Amino acid sequence: MIYLNLPYHPGNTLDKAPPTPPGNLRKVVAANMGFPGVELTWEPGADDHWLSYYEVLRNNQVLDKVAKGTFYFDHSAGADVAAAYQVRSVNGAGLRSGLATAAGAGGKPALILDDAQTAIAFAGKWQRETDLQPAYEGTISRSDETGASFSFGFEGTKFTWFTKLGDDCGKAEIAIDGQREAVVDTYSADDIWGVGIYSKTFPATGRHTVKITVLGEHGGPRGKGALVYVDGVRIEGAQ
Repeated sequence: MIYLNLPYHPGNTLDKAPPTPPGNLRKVVAANMGFPGVELTWEPGADDHWLSYYEVLRNNQVLDKVAKGTFYFDHSAGADVAAAYQVRSVNGAGLRSGLATAAGAGGKPALILDDAQTAIAFAGKWQRETDLQPAYEGTISRSDETGASFSFGFEGTKFTWFTKLGDDCGKAEIAIDGQREAVVDTYSADDIWGVGIYSKTFPATGRHTVKITVLGEHGGPRGKGALVYVDGVRIEGAQ
């Protein structure tokens, strides 16, 4: 691409001044369309020419980019208000500002069980996909085999199962401590990654076991498949 009479075009080398960082960055526990997560808001950074986007980091790892607006909702398995969130401005030349650190509620970090960890036990036929940017830690596991399951034990006050929704996704049964608790439909007309599809809060810290079983049933009124995904599990209130 050739830029005419536009010296400060995207990726130019003339601009030497980085932008200023965002201001008043804050984090709060929130829900969006019924899904749990952490909401970030900030005041705009500034540049002597133009801002391209904001870069969002969680625990020193780049999480995402925001090209429009001053809001970000983290609903992935790693979303945790106790995590260290930071945002920086990036201008048209690719120069980055310093990092703004989010203020807000803290607390003890949650425990995240990734699908690639041995803390989650799989039974039946499952496929694991890797190097997927939208997935937590880049991995996600799936199955449409009736009766296939994954299970985990934990000590805490709450767990949340994170999955991927899609038009090829189906239903799963959730059993807690050996008792059937719910049937969850993971169908969505659009692909949505990193969704906390089911949470359970207990009145006190205790030891629990959870088993989630693929039912082999299509989800939604227009479901095209019976896939069930596990991207991770978040444990809160662990000792």
